[in-house]
Amino acid sequence: MTTPIRRTSRLLAGLAVAAIAVALGVVTAAPAYAATFTVTNGASSGAGSLPQAITDANGSAGSTITIAPGLVIDMSGFSNPQVTASVTIEGDASNPPTIIGPNSAPIFQVTGPPTGVDLEVDDVIMQASTTVTSGDAITTAGGPGTVTLTDDTFQNFPHPAVELLLQTGDLTVTDCTFTGNSATVADSDGGAIIVGSVNDLTVTGSTFSNNTAGHNGGAIFLNAANSVNISGSAFANNSAGIDGGAIGISNFSGDSTWTGNTFTGNTSGATGFIGGAAFEVDTIPAGVTLTIDQSTFSGNSSTSGVVPPRGGVGYVNDVEGTLLLSSSTMTGNSFSGTAIGNGLDVAVGIIGDTGEFDVLQSTLDETGAATPLLFAGSNNNFLRLASSTFFGPGVLQVVSNSNAAANAVEARDIIAISTDATPAFQVAGTPAEIGYSITSDTAGPQLVGLLGMQFGVTDAGLGPLTNNGGPTQTRLPVAGSPAIDLGDPGFTVPATDQRGTGFARVVNGRVDIGAVEVQTSPALAATGVDSAPTAWMASTSLATGLLLLGALLLTRRARRNTAKQAIARR
Repeated sequence: MTTPIRRTSRLLAGLAVAAIAVALGVVTAAPAYAATFTVTNGASSGAGSLPQAITDANGSAGSTITIAPGLVIDMSGFSNPQVTASVTIEGDASNPPTIIGPNSAPIFQVTGPPTGVDLEVDDVIMQASTTVTSGDAITTAGGPGTVTLTDDTFQNFPHPAVELLLQTGDLTVTDCTFTGNSATVADSDGGAIIVGSVNDLTVTGSTFSNNTAGHNGGAIFLNAANSVNISGSAFANNSAGIDGGAIGISNFSGDSTWTGNTFTGNTSGATGFIGGAAFEVDTIPAGVTLTIDQSTFSGNSSTSGVVPPRGGVGYVNDVEGTLLLSSSTMTGNSFSGTAIGNGLDVAVGIIGDTGEFDVLQSTLDETGAATPLLFAGSNNNFLRLASSTFFGPGVLQVVSNSNAAANAVEARDIIAISTDATPAFQVAGTPAEIGYSITSDTAGPQLVGLLGMQFGVTDAGLGPLTNNGGPTQTRLPVAGSPAIDLGDPGFTVPATDQRGTGFARVVNGRVDIGAVEVQTSPALAATGVDSAPTAWMASTSLATGLLLLGALLLTRRARRNTAKQAIARR
């Protein structure tokens, strides 16, 4: 967005350059500046109308369209011209205008030349007409342009609110709300956002609620991108008929991080389909890491009946790179399905020859159906659990662990308690290796115990799942817990436990077993975050390479609002 402050700075800079040029006797052409067009009425044409402003802006690339505060534009009887030149469309932050969409066309349809059109929309409410049967808020036809959405609301569109086709630019969504949008036609994806392809998809501080898709991605569906980064956002009560109740992703090619998000009450699947109530990802490519950090998954529900089994809160079909779940909590989720061996919380179809699935400093605390918390159909490389707390109807099932390495499936510094008669570990093939941990299991052909083991323990001496500080709920060891000061002394651990800043990972000289550390003077700082990404290395075989933990600081709109206030005072 080009703010008045930035436009003024550019103007002053241009005048200064011109003055110097005159002083030196150099003749220069006057600099050109993009125009500003103001929308003052809801008419279908003529001066002050939105269609006229778009027409004018198409003739002056880089222009700004400003819509009057609180203005209601009802487009149920007309549609806008296509956007063919880069433009910023601005509402008012304190009193945003409302645009009611056309009956069968998008509010803003970007076509433009092959060189690309950039569209930015800020502080605008967009909603579907009560009589609409099709149409979106924003569509693009492709090309190198970028789409930037900030402080916008999209509601009740009977088609994905934002639909991008073959973009080579970025889609950036900041502090937006998507609610009640749907793509319920058979085989339709992306209830709120559907993306054919983009360079980078970035979502920050946004809310997705009650969006539905007939097929995949109740809130967001992405076919292809470089990276997908989602932070500080809430996904609540979204649903998909088949896969990915909140998020469905087919392909991405670069490291991606989802941090500080909440997934609550999302649903997916019907008997015979995959599931993945919060997310479903087809493939994590070799050399690429998907990190899910400092996030909470609660009250999500999925159904799956396919064989081989799938499902869970999250499902990844093929991990050729790295799937890392860190500093996160999963609780109160449910799963149903006819196939045996589905994963209640996270299921992975295959961990490939270059793949790795790691769960670090996280808490998975579930009750309900006899379904293990974690599931892998086939492990051809490494699956590692460390410094985490697990309570549920079985902790880990691996149908085929084909990697002959002794540490192919390894657990260290974990609490793994099965809440029913199901073994905590069910690993076929090379047995799992466990050390410095507490488990309800006994050592056997599927589980090889190393040093520091506490087998056959059903009460690890933990308090209830609650706010013990930090952004996620945890279970803190109580006095006398066998978890205190009995973790692996060989680890080089992060500076903080699952809760983040203010909660040291090592107290009294030795790490505790599980996701959190008993502090000498605990403080319930509910905003704890990891201070920085931390390399986690160990002298044991658990971490022969670097495993990245940490969180990204959330970029909110405070800076932007401050700029607007400064403008208002001028």
